[in-house]
Amino acid sequence: MTKLNRNDRMIFETDKKSKKEETAFQTVS
Repeated sequence: MTKLNRNDRMIFETDKKSKKEETAFQTVS
């Protein structure tokens, strides 16, 4: 695993979170 700088990591975590919410939303629909 490569080391990400703090900003990239924050963007990655946010992206992961929104993807998870997207999936949950589709499951509910």
